[in-house]
Amino acid sequence: MYKKIILFIGRLFLMTVFMFACSELDKTTDIYPGTSEADPVISSVSPDSAVNGVMDITINGENFSGNVDENFVYFGSGISEVLSATPTQLVVRRPIGIGGLYTIKAVKRSAFLPAEFPSYSLEPGVISLRDGETYNSVTVGNGDSLFAESDEIIYLIQSNGERTEYCNLGFVSSEMRMGPAGVLYVQRKENRALFTVPAGGGEAVQLTRVRRNSSVFDFDSEGYIYSGGERSGFSVTTPDGVTSTEYELYDGNYRITGLRVFDGYVYVAADTLLDVDEDGFFRAIYRHELLGSGEMGDQELVFHWTNEAGAYAIAAINDITFSDDGKMYIATDASNPIVILTPERTLKVLYQDVIDGPIFQLAWGSGNYLFLNRVGAEDSDSGLLRIIMGQHGAPYFGRM
Repeated sequence: MYKKIILFIGRLFLMTVFMFACSELDKTTDIYPGTSEADPVISSVSPDSAVNGVMDITINGENFSGNVDENFVYFGSGISEVLSATPTQLVVRRPIGIGGLYTIKAVKRSAFLPAEFPSYSLEPGVISLRDGETYNSVTVGNGDSLFAESDEIIYLIQSNGERTEYCNLGFVSSEMRMGPAGVLYVQRKENRALFTVPAGGGEAVQLTRVRRNSSVFDFDSEGYIYSGGERSGFSVTTPDGVTSTEYELYDGNYRITGLRVFDGYVYVAADTLLDVDEDGFFRAIYRHELLGSGEMGDQELVFHWTNEAGAYAIAAINDITFSDDGKMYIATDASNPIVILTPERTLKVLYQDVIDGPIFQLAWGSGNYLFLNRVGAEDSDSGLLRIIMGQHGAPYFGRM
């Protein structure tokens, strides 16, 4: 009798476990409806590895969802953005903050098992070229070599971070630009003097004294030089440096912090110290049509930073540049320091929580890389970074 009771209790326990398992299976089916759909399969990935600035990756296979939102692709633990989807192909944008060998996993919401593709190589999305060093100005040469000035010395920095002395400048710079025939143009910080350094290095020679003290400048397609500074005005200088004229609108009430020529306009980022708001101050981005021979059209307001930038309204604009599709990239002192102003006048953050601020200058190389000059309160918070962009910068007239 005792054995029969034990056997009955054992059978009752097994039945209870079975019923509980069935109940849990029903719950799983509710969470993952349609688990009977075929699991995805990866047959190939293109390109073979994501190097040389590659951002978009094509995953070929079977049983993917044709709905973008029902596919999830991971490189290791890093999730990627799915750009397009068909049952046999996914196009994804690689995660930025990682680099190395990863297993790719493609998950379909309505399937039970993921597809896997082993040992896919990603180059690091963000690399430090020179960490813990402070530079006053940077620019990119005809390739992706970087020129950077620190302690009155211009260094040539290679893609592996190795640096060599290029020129003993003898003064602090605020802006550099590569000009025609490999000649380097250098603006002395908040000064009228604009210098050139011959191709290959050598002594800096003063080209001209622009009309007003300047810190930033850029070239147009004819070689005219547009310069601006802190509460000191705006100058336009002929390509030979012989004649420099003042554009009187930007007088002592403007602090110009960024200046770029793009698509027939010169864009100007400035703090405007005029009594037009209650506190007598606002930050904005303007532009002027280029009319030829150094002539500019009227000032047009592009973006009222103080009123339209939301959480970034209190952030300083340190520099601006453009991609080849017309997006403006803005360097700031915010914790997520780079924002993109689209042609539709919307702002979005570049690589959320991947890049630390503040970013002082932006320099787009000839390929798919953007170089960043990070300048913090201490050298330990500073350095030069290279990030992959998957696209080119806008045409730069200084190199043409």
